Amino acid sequence: MKRIAVLTEDPAGPSARHRWTYPAEGLRAEGFEVSLHPVEPRETRPAALSAAAAADITVVHRKLFRLGDVRRLRRAAGTRLVFD
Repeated sequence: MKRIAVLTEDPAGPSARHRWTYPAEGLRAEGFEVSLHPVEPRETRPAALSAAAAADITVVHRKLFRLGDVRRLRRAAGTRLVFD
């Protein structure tokens, strides 16, 4: 099963729910495991970056990072990084 880590400001927010939580069931049927990880407040970012490193695909959903955070995310996620 391929893992998708979605990094978002609010995993329970309307946008994340409609774009990732609701479709997760269909993605599971296709062999994907979807998990949403908050990146706000800043204290949650290390856990989100760890999830990105462990995932097969990392999606940044509606979040703009500072340059230093983008570099850390790039190292963690490698080339499996998608901006949504």
